[in-house]
Amino acid sequence: MDSSTLEKRRLTALERLGILDTPPEDRFERLTRIARQYYGVKTALFSVLDSERQWFKSRQGLDVNETPRSVAFCDYAIQQDKAFIVSDATKDPRFAQNPLVTGFPHIRFYAGMPVREPTGFKIGTICIIDDKPRDFGELDLDILRNLATMIEDELERTYLSIENHEFVEVSHLNRSIQRALNVFLTSDNQHAAFEQMLNDLLSLTGSQFGFIGETQFRENGDPFLKIGAITNIAWNPKTQALYQQVERRGLVFDRLDTLIALPMTTGEVVISDDVATDPRRGGLPEGHPNIDAYIGIPVFSGDQQVGLVGLANRLGGYKTRLAEELEPLLQTLGNLIERKRLHHEKQQHQERLEKAANYDALTGLPNRRRLTEVFTQELHEANLRQGTVALCFIDLDGFKAINDHHGHAVGDAVLKIISARLKATIRQHDAIGRLGGDEFVAVLRDVEDSTVYSRILEAIRRPISYQNAVMKLSASMGVTVYPDDAEDPDTLLRHADQAMYAAKDSGKDTYSLFDLA
Repeated sequence: MDSSTLEKRRLTALERLGILDTPPEDRFERLTRIARQYYGVKTALFSVLDSERQWFKSRQGLDVNETPRSVAFCDYAIQQDKAFIVSDATKDPRFAQNPLVTGFPHIRFYAGMPVREPTGFKIGTICIIDDKPRDFGELDLDILRNLATMIEDELERTYLSIENHEFVEVSHLNRSIQRALNVFLTSDNQHAAFEQMLNDLLSLTGSQFGFIGETQFRENGDPFLKIGAITNIAWNPKTQALYQQVERRGLVFDRLDTLIALPMTTGEVVISDDVATDPRRGGLPEGHPNIDAYIGIPVFSGDQQVGLVGLANRLGGYKTRLAEELEPLLQTLGNLIERKRLHHEKQQHQERLEKAANYDALTGLPNRRRLTEVFTQELHEANLRQGTVALCFIDLDGFKAINDHHGHAVGDAVLKIISARLKATIRQHDAIGRLGGDEFVAVLRDVEDSTVYSRILEAIRRPISYQNAVMKLSASMGVTVYPDDAEDPDTLLRHADQAMYAAKDSGKDTYSLFDLA
């Protein structure tokens, strides 16, 4: 969402709050007096940023009610989430020529903490100002930070006391917000969470149909809408089949040039009270009941559009005011979607780190670290079941010649082919890993027939066709068996390595059992 759209939404939220150009109130005056006295400054303000002006809801030590927004320090403060500090405005190129610095009130020091209204938009600041330079850091402003929180609490009380909600009962809205928080934060079933919120939205608005979708992006950057919840329209066999398909496979809106998806491209509320004749309507899936009226409301987390709510067939149609009254609930939805998304991204990042730490980048096989963990666990389980574990150390014969003759790119391709063959040869509960270079290790559980070792060598021995070349490889393999060889994992690996060299000394392309004598 561009900055102009975000600013438009911020101003709408400010207007909805209804505090602009209202008389001073002791609940705010008390807080600015505390700020001025505690920090020993000339001026303390609770400022509100309108479209063209900075207006002071509460002011201590300043005789004017407002200043142009173009010269407001607070306009910089609301662009960030932490305290905005200017130690000496005369030395700051952003403010050195500001008329509030060169003239009255001769600002030198400024510290402002952003103040948010109940739906999350930063409408202004509580700030302290002095005509002498000050050297305050973040830690010095804890009191100012707490005062900002107290102002936000007061603004929330103001919001909840507003009685001009034309469409949505505030008490019902608050209960829906609480339910949304509970279900999203206590359940891993995101579909169930979306279903709960959709049911609340249908009930709050008196709508017949609806959906909640999450904005996602394809690899090329194109957005699409992944439906998280949609109204059950299973009223007859045809619609039952449609709904079951949605439940089973999920539903994605790819076309963004339709009435339903239009808010994703505009970032604004879209309303149609005569969908049948609306040129933007697009089509509906076969079997879907008629839609007479529709409202599409984009869902945001901060300045990022993260989803879309669509509601249809409300008796009497839809008004923009309805979307405004639903804003606290939709803001909650947006924050929860973003929270889930960040959690998912963190999980994916952790999985990538674990994969990088435990798996070979070229072949995807377990690396030495992961193989040691698997082998140790296998030894433990063998003790529990009184079984055996065979450790096979495999070294390719003639791989260096392939690298030298065909190049490393071909050599890498050969290693991947050999890795795939080895994985296909062993059983599901066995393991194969790559130690590095042309060395592999197989961990085989309860081997009853030694022909399994021959099958491994045969898999490697088969000719490899790649890029018009036919290459042949073999392998030498050393085998040791636990608990006959009752040693720790490192020693067992060393024994298998010794047996592998014995196989090479025997002419290669064979396997050798470790000599326990």
